[in-house]
Amino acid sequence: MAVTDGLYRAVVDHDRRFDGRVYIGIRTTGIVCFPSCHSRTPRRDNIEVFFTVSDAVKSGYRPCKRCRPDDAVRRPPDAALAAAADQVIGTRFPQKVTLTELAAALYVSPRHLGRTLKRVWGMGLSERWDRRWALHAKLLLANPSLSIAKAAHLAGEPSPSLFSRRFRRIVGITPRHYRMQMRQEGKKHE
Repeated sequence: MAVTDGLYRAVVDHDRRFDGRVYIGIRTTGIVCFPSCHSRTPRRDNIEVFFTVSDAVKSGYRPCKRCRPDDAVRRPPDAALAAAADQVIGTRFPQKVTLTELAAALYVSPRHLGRTLKRVWGMGLSERWDRRWALHAKLLLANPSLSIAKAAHLAGEPSPSLFSRRFRRIVGITPRHYRMQMRQEGKKHE
């Protein structure tokens, strides 16, 4: 594969969008790296592109010791940080976590974490938390033995009215209307 303008721009800018999708072999050093590796930027004509690290190794390259593209367990750095953030959110859920608290738990700056999460998730922390909360609330409301008040309590809301307001803001309909839709869909499938 040829080195495209976009790929070379990613190498120069240490942009992580291509990490894990392609790997760059640097002819002058004999090393294969993630495109975002912070090693010295190679000249464009010294780059060979591979789709897997094993293809690069078969061609005579050795994996970079800095970015470690051969570590199968390791994800590209941004994806690993986003996964760690998701894990922290999951352990504290349904209690909402601020970006500052999350950044402190992950030992990074709030600004860096916020930019990374938007790049990986395509949304900010607040929207991600709202989506997770809405999914949890929908699962609770799908259980007909739970009252809306009990679902509100299990979703971490202090009152059914606050639960209804938040649910309507995120989902677009009230919890009662959502339950009615669930019942109607259940009757259609019987």
